[in-house]
Amino acid sequence: MKKLRQKDIAELAGVSPSTVSLLLKDPNTNRVSAETRDRIFEIIRSSRYSGGARLSQGDIACAVPKKYSTKQSDIEDFFYGNLLLTAEHTAQRFGYAVQLRSYSNYEELAPLARDPGIAGIISINSSRLAEEFRSSKPVVAVNTVYTSACDVVKSNHRGSARDQVALMVRNGHKRIAYFVVEFPPLQAEGPQEHHEGETERFAGYCEGLYQHNIPIRPEYCSRETLPEFTMELEKTATRALDYFMGLPEPPTAIIAYNDLFAIFLMKAAYKRGLRIPDDLSISGNDNMEMGRYSTPALTTAEQDRAALGQVAVERLIQRIENHTQSSPQIISIPLKLIERESVGPAPAV
Repeated sequence: MKKLRQKDIAELAGVSPSTVSLLLKDPNTNRVSAETRDRIFEIIRSSRYSGGARLSQGDIACAVPKKYSTKQSDIEDFFYGNLLLTAEHTAQRFGYAVQLRSYSNYEELAPLARDPGIAGIISINSSRLAEEFRSSKPVVAVNTVYTSACDVVKSNHRGSARDQVALMVRNGHKRIAYFVVEFPPLQAEGPQEHHEGETERFAGYCEGLYQHNIPIRPEYCSRETLPEFTMELEKTATRALDYFMGLPEPPTAIIAYNDLFAIFLMKAAYKRGLRIPDDLSISGNDNMEMGRYSTPALTTAEQDRAALGQVAVERLIQRIENHTQSSPQIISIPLKLIERESVGPAPAV
């Protein structure tokens, strides 16, 4: 099968070959207009070449549990939006189209195993899909626990938590607490699935303390459980802060599982008359928009969702086209620590 050349794409799109080359190297470049980018990717995706042969061996399906899925119009604001958009652009570079498949249970995805138009599957936050499809389709799992059935591309939550502990230690903190609220797993995920991010972040928190010769104190670890995501979360954060501050030796710093939990902790701290970060330092995770505009601005860590999408698709295409026969691997993507004003020097105690 003859491949479509950059020169051919440029002629069809009415642009120079250098423009096509630039876009293929960096799908997110701002040096190419959105209109031109979309036109080029549409040509790559839909063009027939040399007697109508399709460029790829089929489409790539991105399987997303419904609690993570979104309408296309909302995708820019969706937590995994950047991941999915980059996955689509990366696939188009290689001549593949992406189909977004949301599901509530695994039975809904059964047709994928028999669909000759699906070349491989990207599984978001679920390793069980790899077990379901390992005999019929190549699968790459994103941000889930390790499985021997497929490659896993995930954010390095453990390393990020160690970095946050190190930041607190550099600011003189030794009494560092950890706060998380757990919610029941999505029914589609089943009992075999785990909250990989929470597990890894807590493990990294413990490792970070150990690396700095700080004892792990069980009373500094608050793990609350709520039946569903409701405004009870604010009350839960207030209860957790009251617990921490009521200890004989209250923590001087708290690492929260995510930014929302951290902001509710800060709100509870203000109600108690505590100053952030003078009396208490707080950090979060995920770099949510609200954290940039909180008072003070929230220190956090950000997942590289674009890298997750790109690496997952590139790895899947290697499997589809038999470029690699190696055993399944874990590919870890670093998080970026974003230092803002909510972390400061430890108070005198």
